[in-house]
Amino acid sequence: MRAEAKSPTDLSARLYLNGTAVNALLDPQTAIDLMRQTLVDYALGKSEQLHRRELVPSSGGGALGMMPAYQAAQHEGQSGAYAAKVVCVVHQPGEGPSHHGLCLLFDGRTGDLIAMLDAGAVTAIRTAAVTAVATDALARPNASVLTVLGTGQQALPHIEAIGKVRTLTDVRVWGRTEAAAERVASAAQRLGFKARPMSDASEAVAASDVVVTLTPARSPILQHAWLSPGTHVNAVGASTSRGVELDPQIVSEAAVFVDDVEAAVADAGDLLFAAEHSTFELDAIKGTIGDVLLGRAVGRSDPTAVTVFKSVGLAVEDLAVARFLNGRAREAHQGIVVPA
Repeated sequence: MRAEAKSPTDLSARLYLNGTAVNALLDPQTAIDLMRQTLVDYALGKSEQLHRRELVPSSGGGALGMMPAYQAAQHEGQSGAYAAKVVCVVHQPGEGPSHHGLCLLFDGRTGDLIAMLDAGAVTAIRTAAVTAVATDALARPNASVLTVLGTGQQALPHIEAIGKVRTLTDVRVWGRTEAAAERVASAAQRLGFKARPMSDASEAVAASDVVVTLTPARSPILQHAWLSPGTHVNAVGASTSRGVELDPQIVSEAAVFVDDVEAAVADAGDLLFAAEHSTFELDAIKGTIGDVLLGRAVGRSDPTAVTVFKSVGLAVEDLAVARFLNGRAREAHQGIVVPA
């Protein structure tokens, strides 16, 4: 006899949420609020993770990474949860997304696989939300000029998220090609931003209040000489030890904050490169964004200081998004039920 099909509201059903569903169920402001609480909870020891594990073939061409995390039950009657994001990254400019994978959510009590989510969409929305939280904590309150260096999947979500924490009057977009910069700027304009493509990175950065780097660069694309006093820099694209986007002088002279100190010391290529090529020392990291939010670390103390948030991405962020979306999808009768 054929088993009766399960509904997404059935807690025993295994759900799949594609990128469209992820974006429909989690708006930028909710994601920002969720990531703010996630960073605080992680700083308080309420969630656990292992660092990113990565396989990079000796022949090159890409990488396969895995990021596991655990969070205990948040209230009585709720189970804890495990999550693991598995992603294959292959950079092929102009040929679609570079990240392909799934975020897997498991019931912490039974071990059942309860949800599978598109990893690219989860990564894009949580990364932009974390950057917005960091920008809100570190950028000057009157920051209004944003420059985005990079035109990939992360560019538009970052513009939209940062626009939730600061009133943006000028958004500048630079990329490897003018066509790509025009595409992102046009998309930002459709969201109501005063955005424009820039053909020269130094001109794009000049007099900016907030700069976001979102590239897979292996050598600096943002130079110290381009920055104005008081600029806040979010270094996001180089999320492994091999990636470098920042001039080492930026790192050595800025107040540097991270998402997780241990992960940054292991994986933050910008910081490792600066430690090797400048006076910067890894123990000069001021603290995490969670520490700043809790008042355990001082964020911006001088309106003329340059601040840097170096993001490597955390598994606990993926877990928080997966738990939230699993609950919301079931409430909204969304998602594809996958047979066990």
